[in-house]
Amino acid sequence: AVVIQAQVAPRLWCLRRRAREVTNPQCAEMVRGYALAASENALANAPLMAACRDDVPVFCAKVKPGGGRLLKCLEGVARATAFFPANALSPANATPGAIAGAAPPPPPSAVLSAACSAALFEQMRNELSDPSSSFGLHLDCAAERLTFCPASPSGMAGLDCLQEHVRAFGFRPQCRRRVASLTRSSMSDSRLMLLGAQLSFCQTEALALCPNETHAAAEVPISLRYTGLHECLQANHERIPPGACRSKIRSSLRVLAFFPTANSPMIQACKDQFTSFCGTSNGADVLEDAALLDCLRDARDRFTGACRAKTVAVERMAHAEMDFNAEVSEACAMELRTRCRGVDSKQQMACLDMLPAKSQGCDELVVRYRSREASSLELMARVAVPCKEDYAMLCASATLLQHPGASIGCLKDSREFLTNAACKAAVIELMAWTSKDSRYDAMLQTECGADLLACTRAGVLPGEGRLRRCLKAKMKELQPACQSQMTKAVAAELEDMRFNYAVQAQCESELHFYCAAIKPQDALGCLEIHMGSADFGKPCANAVKDSLKLSVTDYRLHPRVRQMCAVPISRLCTDSPPGDATVLGCLLGHESNRTLGHTGCAKAIRSAARSAFVAYQPGHGMTAVCDLDVYQLCIAPAAGRGA
Repeated sequence: AVVIQAQVAPRLWCLRRRAREVTNPQCAEMVRGYALAASENALANAPLMAACRDDVPVFCAKVKPGGGRLLKCLEGVARATAFFPANALSPANATPGAIAGAAPPPPPSAVLSAACSAALFEQMRNELSDPSSSFGLHLDCAAERLTFCPASPSGMAGLDCLQEHVRAFGFRPQCRRRVASLTRSSMSDSRLMLLGAQLSFCQTEALALCPNETHAAAEVPISLRYTGLHECLQANHERIPPGACRSKIRSSLRVLAFFPTANSPMIQACKDQFTSFCGTSNGADVLEDAALLDCLRDARDRFTGACRAKTVAVERMAHAEMDFNAEVSEACAMELRTRCRGVDSKQQMACLDMLPAKSQGCDELVVRYRSREASSLELMARVAVPCKEDYAMLCASATLLQHPGASIGCLKDSREFLTNAACKAAVIELMAWTSKDSRYDAMLQTECGADLLACTRAGVLPGEGRLRRCLKAKMKELQPACQSQMTKAVAAELEDMRFNYAVQAQCESELHFYCAAIKPQDALGCLEIHMGSADFGKPCANAVKDSLKLSVTDYRLHPRVRQMCAVPISRLCTDSPPGDATVLGCLLGHESNRTLGHTGCAKAIRSAARSAFVAYQPGHGMTAVCDLDVYQLCIAPAAGRGA
């Protein structure tokens, strides 16, 4: 029987290696059955046992055959030492070697023989080429294959299907761990089919986009041959024309998004830092993938060097497209299937953000991602890309600042000097977004944390401009750093209607009816002029008055006064501190004495005085000097007549 098995096994092994070419269905099923039996019990794998006859007694003597245990033992030895040598496919010439970046291999006596390594590598490659022949997958994922992938064929298509559903409800932990293990194996070595198969579709694109990596591939060990090229194509996936190559590269990016521990270049670059900062290593189960995703987000600022570059690239992808964001895809699966269905992958995060009601887990994760994005220009590609040159010219020093949002804050503050139209549009869109929800204003969160917390404890809900409105109501009580940030925010609101969510929300019809042809910079003044119209809504009138109130308390908040009166203020009002309308009162006094002349400043201060009376409130702003006259001449007589 042993002689017959020895004669038959090479033929079966040949058919196993060329299983995709077998045309007879019955023969294909027989070959797959043999492969499954060999995976379950290594004793049925004659070539493997022949190659490892000296290794099994040394490393796996106490392991009971069957249940995939013997194969698992040998694979464990291979992974714990040098894994598979670069020339493992040539047993006669094979010598133990290590994956780049791994610890040096142990002495020869502690590693598998070259012949055993080669046979074991062949077994793994065959299992990856047809995962249905993997006993581990058969044992751990039988229910999942029936539930989620009943129509999937054998081979990588079956593994692709399981990868796609790995975070679905009902997907058991043991199957997750098995799929994660197979995924890591498929991405760990250029010879293990996946990378090489994908890149076979990308020869033209590789030469065009990654010429250096393409030429360098021939100079590196075969086990790492395509890693650099694959990384380059992933980084340039947006530039790849639609077609098979683009589809394959995007597919691999999605796999890495769900299985970050399969990202071999990142794992190698970050091995020590992951251990230090995450309390985890590149282990074997999908739970560690989830832990690593948390670490990438929470500890990114602590990573350095090549590790930082690679982790930022991974996180940037997650922020750019929902297809590459495993956490939000899972937490918001229902919302994405129903309320954001048909929305482009790049716009799905914005779609989720705008939904008025989401499940708690989805809402919390979306806010966390959007807040994180708002704090780092590195993660906000829609701003970083068009603003690259303007940022280098105007804001390079902001990179040295350690607090969140400094880079984005500099672009906001420098918006008048931005030269790139696309950059300016992106910054304006960003400012409009943060005016609606203060959670996405990183500088405000940093400088006003305690005050924002007080607002939320008082029952103020985030969103719809409510938190910013709460801060505006107590401007004088804010800490200096917070007051400085709020001064910038309020000045922007008064300068441009696009940054004034409170007025936009209450004045939609009035803006359309009265001010449709007016520039956003003049829209607030337009509304002020038409407030006396009979059909001007009261909610809009109140919102306009609330905005104008602040503009007449501090000249820095009034855009025209700030721009037109800089010289007169420095010459005539040096003794007047900003705030409490003292500078505005000083300028108004000089305008009354005609010392400002016929200047833009004189016109601006008269406009400010008119706004102050439109938004009149006793004891408030530059009209406070009129309170006694207002009472004696307007309020008291009216009260007397009413009596």
